[in-house]
Amino acid sequence: MQDVGPALFRRRQAVLRRILHILERHGYEVIETPILEPTELFLRKAGPERIAQLYAFPFRNRDIALRPEHTASVLRYYVDARQNDPLPLRFAYAGPVFRYERPQAGRTRQFTEVGCELLGAPGASGDAEVIHLAVEILQSLGIASRIVLGHVGIVLDFLQRLPLRQRARDWLLWTMERLRKGQDVDLEAELPALTGSAHVAQLTRELREKLHPLQPEELERLVLTL
Repeated sequence: MQDVGPALFRRRQAVLRRILHILERHGYEVIETPILEPTELFLRKAGPERIAQLYAFPFRNRDIALRPEHTASVLRYYVDARQNDPLPLRFAYAGPVFRYERPQAGRTRQFTEVGCELLGAPGASGDAEVIHLAVEILQSLGIASRIVLGHVGIVLDFLQRLPLRQRARDWLLWTMERLRKGQDVDLEAELPALTGSAHVAQLTRELREKLHPLQPEELERLVLTL
């Protein structure tokens, strides 16, 4: 976390005003949600990595957390105040979020997040609208960009077809994200927590030791046989 001096504050505010102006021009309503929310709000759909980044603490018989992102809060606002409004609904936001993660270049544990949520748009039209907005905003700021598209729904559908417990599916999704970021994953160290048994980790080590001498062709034949 760090202070923001006058010069940087002015530049940041100018950028935020430009982004929010574009979003409002496209019909997005700017809203503000609380920095503090019930911890449960962020635990419902969070993976292990996001849970580990959460600033959460008890206060007067309640569990509260500093928001790590805006989406959950915007959806909570929709349920509390706007769920009877006709869809689609468009919301925009800008404000500080907090994540207990390793500080790195350009990222501190408190940073400003600006974005939008499009609720209830049919088919792929909603995705296309948000992608168009992202490109327009970056162009307006003079930032060269390359849009890379992904869809977690494809991965979730694949994992859902595997004969695994939900806990294992969540772990696989989390592990794929860590590998994508180039982080190391120690499967043997994490197996006991995942399976609830250190015996499984021991069997994995023994199996790896037996398979290690095999050549790739031999491993391929073994897999095909199984």
